[in-house]
Amino acid sequence: TPKPKLCDVIRNAYLEMEAEMVAFDEKKAEWDALVAKVTEHATAAPRKIKLDIGGEKFTTTKETLLRFQDSFFYAMIGSGHWSPDEDGVYFVDRDPAYFRHVMEFMRSGNTSFFSLAGGEYTKVKEEFEFYQLPFPEEPVAWDTSLGGSAVSYTDANQRLATKSKAGCSWDSNCISKYPVKRYRVEITNHGNDSNGYIMMGFIERSAFNEYGQNYSSQNAYCIYVYNGALYGNGKSDAGYFGSRINVGQILECVHNSEDKTISFSVNGECKGVAFADVQFDDLMKLLLD
Repeated sequence: TPKPKLCDVIRNAYLEMEAEMVAFDEKKAEWDALVAKVTEHATAAPRKIKLDIGGEKFTTTKETLLRFQDSFFYAMIGSGHWSPDEDGVYFVDRDPAYFRHVMEFMRSGNTSFFSLAGGEYTKVKEEFEFYQLPFPEEPVAWDTSLGGSAVSYTDANQRLATKSKAGCSWDSNCISKYPVKRYRVEITNHGNDSNGYIMMGFIERSAFNEYGQNYSSQNAYCIYVYNGALYGNGKSDAGYFGSRINVGQILECVHNSEDKTISFSVNGECKGVAFADVQFDDLMKLLLD
């Protein structure tokens, strides 16, 4: 088979590129027309908008609902096909119980979850996903309903946990209020004997034992603050991961659900993957044992 001439190769490449440019210009024209339509519909919408969320009424402004361009409300108002009912109210068939957080976030760009229980937090997150809004992550808070008399919680947002009763061995435990995949914690005290009998890591919610040794659970993955030893998947000989974590140092724990790994960093220095092939069936929470 004779080889194609160089001039033919160049001409064919030019024709292909020209066809791609024409297709791009056509797509751009379609996109510009769509943007113009969305802008037209958004401009035509009334400034004050009444919503009926699952039977409960809310009143807000068009500017608030259009604040996030990739959101449910921006798409619905911009489409020009979302019309109010006979009473002038736009209906959305969702649970109104958690819509307050959605409205607060659209108005101010922030909202607080500290008053929510763990299950409620999950429900609010589902509502943010439905309305296609970015979910505002909050600083990690401890579940202050757990820990019994052996653990006390202080500071405004209950983020400082202290073992407040001597002689509890490993039976004074804390868990985060909400599921987390990444958190940082500062070691502020090693206790009276300075040995740092503290385990930090992750555990499945259903496996957490308020008064037991969580680090030996099949569903827990921890690092021992005293010497950097690893305890994971029911094993106490999972190896060593660095060295002792001292007072004032920042320990960061990361669960990568895609790679199924857990890693630790100290003062920003990543120590690498500590646990691989981590399988979790329940909500993942941080653990202080």
